[in-house]
Parts: sequence; structure tokens; C-alpha cells
Amino acid sequence: MRWLVLFTLLTSAFAQAAAVHPLLNDREGKSNLLSSSQIRTLNGMNVSRAVLERDLLGALATIKGDACAFNLNGVIGTKLVNHPTLGGDFDLFLRSFRHQGLIDDVVLEILLRAYGVQKDTDRSAADAFRAATTEASAEMRPLREFSLKRARGKCLHENYREMMAAYRKQNETFNSAALKKKLAAAVAIGELTEKAASELKELIRDDVDSWEISLAEYVTKRQFLRTQFDVNPTERADFVTAKVHKGQVSHRQRLYAAYTPIQITLMGNVIKKLKTRLESPKIEILVYDDEDTVQEVITLDPMERFRFAIRVLRKEMKLLSTNNYFTGRQPSYTDLMAAAYETGIITALELDQVAKLEEIWNPQQTFWDRAAVWVRMFSGVLSVVVPPPYGFLPALGITVIEMLNRDPVNDDQDSLF
Repeated sequence: MRWLVLFTLLTSAFAQAAAVHPLLNDREGKSNLLSSSQIRTLNGMNVSRAVLERDLLGALATIKGDACAFNLNGVIGTKLVNHPTLGGDFDLFLRSFRHQGLIDDVVLEILLRAYGVQKDTDRSAADAFRAATTEASAEMRPLREFSLKRARGKCLHENYREMMAAYRKQNETFNSAALKKKLAAAVAIGELTEKAASELKELIRDDVDSWEISLAEYVTKRQFLRTQFDVNPTERADFVTAKVHKGQVSHRQRLYAAYTPIQITLMGNVIKKLKTRLESPKIEILVYDDEDTVQEVITLDPMERFRFAIRVLRKEMKLLSTNNYFTGRQPSYTDLMAAAYETGIITALELDQVAKLEEIWNPQQTFWDRAAVWVRMFSGVLSVVVPPPYGFLPALGITVIEMLNRDPVNDDQDSLF
């Protein structure tokens, strides 16, 4: 009975810890947002992880679950005094949370972007808003709503999005340049304070209109997936933090910015079924007669099983784009791999073993140039080109090569044979 009580208490404690810390890094390996010099600097400063964690948990408790990057930065900023070795460097302070594994790259990127707006806002500008008693004109109504919501503590990012959406209802082509022209007039007639106008100028300058995901959206998506899928919280994969293209976001950042939890689930299921087929010891084709009796059983040999799995994968990828949830969008194979890892279908080891061999991702190499990497790694052609019992990992690698080597124009994805 005592063990049961202890187990219940521990389970409750873990659940509470997860509830108050929805930003914890539980999937990402090496960060693409920390340079080697920044890592050396942070190592030299010996910033306390325990104090950082206390600061972050305290900040999250203060904003009471309001997942807003701007609000969170505001509270975290008050904790900087707890780390004198950082010398007041808030940018490095944010990166230290990632360095200690307390947040992931998705969160850090959002917080850094928000800080980019906040640090350049004119803090000395007047900031005492009083809503006018007269009705606002159509031209100024969205700005008045922005001011009212701002006074109530509305997240700056979400508030800006809603204001831009309101203007686009009036004019579909409305953009940030058009908004900028309205700011001076809005301040003059009292619809905006000077501080709010300064914030909006920075939001425009930092192109916030193009930001694909907010902190609130990320937290919501991630919590949905963690509720639906069990993942190993000790795993860390470097593949998902590698950039999709040079200078762009990582695979995991793209996954959360571009797809909904339902889409990520569907993408992960495609790889789950692929893994089942590649690991299957037997795949058969049944031939029936008119009386629905099996007349012939054709058992596929190992290479045929592999080719079958590849063809079904291509067909299912094509079917994803026709799914109502995707509205014509065609996910890439790397998107599917990232989704499968995020939902715990493939492991960090399996993902990184494939990803770290950059030779197989080189578009200038032929199929056999890429496959030669796996021949060297797994000591033989058979272990590369056939499914289990030789293992899922070699099959996954050769699948990557197959998918990257195909010609999407001439490949008939709608047909298995």
C-alpha cells in the first residue's frame, strides 16, 4: 500500500512538473541557434542550471499559462539579476536556457524574435492610453481595438495578427507598409500612444506579419501531441535541428510552423506503416476465383517486399496531398521522418544514423553512389538492399535514397505496379 501511495505521489509530481514546464526540450539534440563561440562563452560563465530552471518556472507561473513570447520575455528579464556573470546580456540569457536543455530551438527562436522587437521599442515614449468616447472611424477602428486589447494585457503578437486581419477584411491587399502610414495620424488623434506606435513600427520592421507560429500555437500543438503519443523524453535527435535549407529553419521548426497536430499525426502514421512493412517477414499476393476462394498465393521475396514497401510509400504520400486535412499540400519525405520522430514512431538513433551520412543527401550523386555509403557501413549489399531480418535501419536508409533519387515528374505514384 505504501508503494502504491509513493508511486501515485511521484506520478502526480511528474505530471505537475510537465504541466508547469511545457517548454522543456524533450526531442532536440544539438542546437542550430547556438554558435560554438556562444557555447564556449556560456560554458566559461558556468551559469547555474538549477537557478535557470527556477527562473523559468517562476516566469511561467507568473504569466499563469499565457504562452506569449513578449510577456514571457518581460518576466524573464526581471530574473537576469540572478546571473551577474552574464553582464546584463539578455540575448545570451535566453540562449543559456537552450544551452541547459530547459527550452528547445522552436521556443528560443520565438523568444529571440520577440526580443528583437522589444529591445528596439522606445521605452521613453508616452504610454497613457484613454479610449475616446466617440465612435472610431472604419480606418482607425482596428487601431483602437489594438490599443484597448493592449491595455488589457493582450499578447502583442496575437494582438498584431488580429489587427492586421481586421484591416484585411476591409482591404485584402492591406500590408504592413499601409499600416505604417497610419501610425502618425493615429497618435495625433489619440487612437495610439507613442509607445504603442513605437511597438508597431518595430513589429513592421521585424516583419512580424510573416512569422508563421506564435508561442501559444507551439505550446498548444505540442501538448496535443504529447497527450496522444508516448515519446522517450531522454531521446535527442540532431536531424530535427538541422536546417531544411541553408539559412532557413530546422526540420522541427518547419514541422510545427507548417503543419497542424492532425497533419503531423497522419504523416507519422505513413512512416509507422512503412516500418511495419519493412519489418514484415512475409508479404503475399492472393489470387481469388469467382467463388471468392484463394487459388494462388504469391509470396514476395525479400527484394520484392522492399520494392513493394517503397511503392506503397510513394502512393500514400501522394494520397496525403489529396486528404482534406492537407488541402493539396504535398509533404516531403523529410517532413514525414520528422513527424514520425515527434510522435515516437522512429527513434533518435534511427533518425540520426540516416541523417549524419550527408553523402546520401547529396543530389549530385547517383543511387549507387549513395547506396555505397550503406554498403560500407553495413558490410555487404544484402544488408542494404533487402528488408529484415537484416534490420530496419539499413532499409530506412535505402528508402531515403530511393525517395530522393526518384523523378517526381515521371514517377507514377498512383499505381503500385
